[in-house]
Amino acid sequence: MLLQLIISIFLITSALANDTSSIETQIELAKQGNSNAQVYLGRMYAQGLGVSQDYKKARGYFEQAALQGNSKAQFQLGLMYAQGLGVSQNFSVAKDYYIQASSQGNTDAQNNLGLMYLYGQGVSQDFQKARAYFEQAAAQGDNLAPYNLGLMYFKGQGVAQQPKVAFSWFEKSALLGNSEARDYLGYLYSQGQGVSQDFSKAREHYEIAAAQGNAHAQSNLARMYQLGQGVAQNYQIAVQWYKRAALQGDEQAQLNLGFLSYLGQGVPQDFAVARTYFEQASEKLNVQALTYLGLMYYIGQGTPQNFSKAKEYFELAAIKDSPIAEFTLGLMYFNGLGLKQDYQKAKEYFEQASAKEHADAQDFLGFIYSQGKGVAVDLSKAIYYYEAAAKQLQPHALFSLGLMYQQGVGVTQDLSKAKEYLKVAANQGYPDAIKELQR
Repeated sequence: MLLQLIISIFLITSALANDTSSIETQIELAKQGNSNAQVYLGRMYAQGLGVSQDYKKARGYFEQAALQGNSKAQFQLGLMYAQGLGVSQNFSVAKDYYIQASSQGNTDAQNNLGLMYLYGQGVSQDFQKARAYFEQAAAQGDNLAPYNLGLMYFKGQGVAQQPKVAFSWFEKSALLGNSEARDYLGYLYSQGQGVSQDFSKAREHYEIAAAQGNAHAQSNLARMYQLGQGVAQNYQIAVQWYKRAALQGDEQAQLNLGFLSYLGQGVPQDFAVARTYFEQASEKLNVQALTYLGLMYYIGQGTPQNFSKAKEYFELAAIKDSPIAEFTLGLMYFNGLGLKQDYQKAKEYFEQASAKEHADAQDFLGFIYSQGKGVAVDLSKAIYYYEAAAKQLQPHALFSLGLMYQQGVGVTQDLSKAKEYLKVAANQGYPDAIKELQR
């Protein structure tokens, strides 16, 4: 996993980058050994601002400045080696440069060293060292370090999980302008972790982070309006915030906009629009989006029915353990929908879904074993699966058990039990059970 390494806080503005006189001045200063000018030019070449991007030239300028002890240059070199920008990726060299910059109090380097030790990237994982580097940066007023410390206490990384301590660190980071930390404060208030549950305060924090452009906070704020948590329920406002977050690529916002369009909540029901949002979320392999796209192609909602496409999406969702996808793939193989009928594959998919307590899959397995579809008839297995489905009030399973007890098939005949199962199935509105009870 690539670390979320800091690229650079001191970005060069486009206006300055396009100022030829400024560039020429910096070149002259750099020739005179001015390390700040060397760093400036290094960043310009690294970012391709006002000049053609050239990592080799960027590294040259950074190396000149680093030799003079410029911590910003040392940090930038560490970044280049950590990310493999114009050089072969080398975490060991990156660490050495970060250490040089860190020893001079460079908080960006301290944060990146902390992240390297936190995730064991290029070094042996060491939570204590990670925490120590974050604490050094936090002591200097850095806004990212207390956020990273908050995450460690929130997740219990190298420390006991302590939401209250996490809240304290997130609060420090948020007060320094970190929107990610502000978003976490909203979450902690919404869940009552480390603080008393308070939806109004959660909303306040989400609003601040959302105004800072934080997509995750915008999505969380939208959800509060969708559910009416701490605010009056308002689907229109929810949709507005979801759209802002979705434009930034927020997966949950894209998914929820798909659901709202699918159900017609806050927006007109539109399956085609729902499909578009599900497709956006599916690019990140969101299992719910993949499953719904499969269902839409399977049924033909917002798109012509297409079993081949449905199978494609269901297979991706099944890899991510979606019981709905597994069950529907089982149905497709069982009935030969868009593919060759294959009872064995159907059974395999039903078994996968059944293991996740999918009642319809359990019912189908009961049917397969009772009728010998692709397997030898096995009434004990049929009863096992029917009973598992019946516990979840699956009507066909209840009806089938009723008939089996009524006729003494695979079980000792028991008319009282038969009637009991048939009544429960009838209460679920199962027509065949109603008819059987009326006989």
